[in-house]
Amino acid sequence: MTALRDSAEQLTALVDYARPETDVPRLVERAADLLSQRTALLEELVVAEPQLRELAPDGTPAAREKRSELRHTVLRLRVRLAELSVEEAYLLTELESEAYWAGERQALAHTVAA
Repeated sequence: MTALRDSAEQLTALVDYARPETDVPRLVERAADLLSQRTALLEELVVAEPQLRELAPDGTPAAREKRSELRHTVLRLRVRLAELSVEEAYLLTELESEAYWAGERQALAHTVAA
């Protein structure tokens, strides 16, 4: 489990107490999407990084071009992973905040009902 998935599940469990303006399904869907993107990027990176390390320069134009392509692929994947990390941090903050307020609303509802 990840913090993002855990927070999405926590908010889902409190959906009945979420603030009216909170779009819980959208937040949960966004969390699943980010996790899916991260998994796909990591799978690509696991393939590309070893290929780049193993491709020795031999001075030929073909090898130079292949190394350049792989290097750009690895860099692109790493940059996108960094961007996803920022998006995940913002979403995690939002999920945790909404879960906190839903928990407060749940506690208040049980206190008033008692």
